[in-house]
Amino acid sequence: MAKLTETQFKQRYSARSTQLNWLADPCDFEQAKRYLRIIGEWNDFEAENVIRAFEFVTDYIAHYTVGREYSPVVYLTVRESEAARLPGILDDLTSALADERHVDGNRIRLWWD
Repeated sequence: MAKLTETQFKQRYSARSTQLNWLADPCDFEQAKRYLRIIGEWNDFEAENVIRAFEFVTDYIAHYTVGREYSPVVYLTVRESEAARLPGILDDLTSALADERHVDGNRIRLWWD
């Protein structure tokens, strides 16, 4: 993982970037929103739509990890104390329109093609 400034994050999402597989450091919801807005729109990924979906679950999330796996990806780490809520959290994230939603332990991966 790389500690990135918002400028560096933006550079990695530019059309000229050759860095197609990376993750920023885990962050809180406020920083995640800034990163998501830098991405803007990407096929079915629409930052404001994703942010609205995340607002429903943010109380259950320990941190967010935003990056790129060729396309936008976000990992949400669910607080250990909220692990029983995982099925409901996953349902709440449907409106983010991610092409892939996976759960591994207490970590949710959302990816948009």
